Amino acid sequence: MDSKIRKLSGHFIIAGFGRVGRQVAEEFSNRKVPFIVIEKNEDSLNQLNATDYKYIAGEATEDEVLLSARVKEARVLVSTLPSEADNVYLALTARHINPELYIIARADNPGGERKLRRAGANSVVSPHILGGVRMAMSSLRPNVVDFMQMTSLGDEGLGFEEVSVPAGCRFGGKSLVESGIKSEYGVTIVGIKKPDQKMQINPAPSAIIEENDILVLVGSTEQLERLTLEMS
Repeated sequence: MDSKIRKLSGHFIIAGFGRVGRQVAEEFSNRKVPFIVIEKNEDSLNQLNATDYKYIAGEATEDEVLLSARVKEARVLVSTLPSEADNVYLALTARHINPELYIIARADNPGGERKLRRAGANSVVSPHILGGVRMAMSSLRPNVVDFMQMTSLGDEGLGFEEVSVPAGCRFGGKSLVESGIKSEYGVTIVGIKKPDQKMQINPAPSAIIEENDILVLVGSTEQLERLTLEMS
């Protein structure tokens, strides 16, 4: 385990292996994302022992534990600790150690979201709010929710993907129609995020694809894999 952890770079760190952390780990594992879990609870550690996940036993808010998880070399930290105060402190600590780290943190209320963002979190997620919205949508627009679940969980081979447009990409400088992404690959671009700008949702066919744009795609697993491979 120690030798495998020492080789990690550009990986994801999950702080906490409760209900939320377990779901994150399962998704990362399904998508072959390199990650490591930090957990201190004995019961959760026993559950980790039954998996092949890399993990460290310890307090995620401690510098030494974060360094052992190679936070300096990590790409993303997902903080799912049950205590909002701990999530805030972890965001502060991790941001100090690795200023380039992308931090996603759990919040339980709007006040917590503000604190987490001030502490250095790039993205804040409230599972309780998302769950409530999902239940309301299930009663009002059940077919929309079914579609969202199919794409988010990869059911029926359908999913979302995001990809950055690299330098020299053959799609650069072309409109969505000219790129042939829809006609040749069967993939639909549902969003374009240009550097330092808000996401363009449902961009027009005339929208131009440029270097360093982030494209949000929807299509089958095979279609997405083919397109992303050819863009890299």
